[in-house]
Amino acid sequence: MTTHSSLPGRGAALFLLTVCSALAAPGCGSTDTEVGKEPLDPLRQFLKDSAAAVCEAGERCCTTGAFSRETCEEVAESFFSSAIGDTRPDAYVIDADQAERCFTEARASDVCTGELPEACFLAIEGRVAPGEECRTSFECGQYFPTQGLGLCQTLDSTQVCLGISHQGDPCTGSCLEDGCIHYPELGSTARLCRYEEGLYCGTGNVCVALLPTDAPCQDRFDCAAGATCNGVCEPLVAEGQPCVDYDDCASGNECLAGVCTRAPAPGEACSASDPIQCAYGECTDGRCLGPNRWVCAAGGGTAE
Repeated sequence: MTTHSSLPGRGAALFLLTVCSALAAPGCGSTDTEVGKEPLDPLRQFLKDSAAAVCEAGERCCTTGAFSRETCEEVAESFFSSAIGDTRPDAYVIDADQAERCFTEARASDVCTGELPEACFLAIEGRVAPGEECRTSFECGQYFPTQGLGLCQTLDSTQVCLGISHQGDPCTGSCLEDGCIHYPELGSTARLCRYEEGLYCGTGNVCVALLPTDAPCQDRFDCAAGATCNGVCEPLVAEGQPCVDYDDCASGNECLAGVCTRAPAPGEACSASDPIQCAYGECTDGRCLGPNRWVCAAGGGTAE
């Protein structure tokens, strides 16, 4: 059994967001065509414009501390550049309509606290088919709301795009919000069932509905939302109740010294030395940031 637990979550997916395409729909963002500069390729232009979009919105919601839009854009662009990696120019296309919609909605959104528009994840379309070699997840074709845009993971020492199966389709594993599990004995080309669709890879190696409470299970990937697997699907443990490991506790809690303990919520006090870290986002300047409040920190400010 091969486990992949390092797939990009919402935090990482955030950086795959917004903007105008370098296909340059009229009135949509900018392109680097100044004298003496080489034009950016479409993906890099897309991400450059995304930094400008989210940092523009950040000026509205980062109300505490000195927020610098210029600094925010520099930090975001630097991250975006590193995230691009070795993405091949011929391995993706940008949907101009989705990009323009994403750019508009992201500018209008409260990026300090809210979710990003779905269009932001749909704007980049990878052209590499499941099972084929890939360099980055930008190249993989499936829209994957929680894990990010596409799935490029190492299977049998080769990086390939993972495929997504739907109800009744053959499968080789399952995905939760924090990772995927693939059973190589079921096939070398990973085709995974999505938790977001209420599915797991079940009997007969097809995607079937997640199991209810008290149903026999093999692992937590089999059980419906709000449950974990201990031989049978059991409800997640509430705050203050005994636990064995982190899988046992309800969302927003961690298993500390055998007890489910609530993690600090966005806006609450925190410390890097605390045994329990923030439920979402990071601990910055003694406060837990919300899942999307990185924009404020990037610009040198904070969000209320």
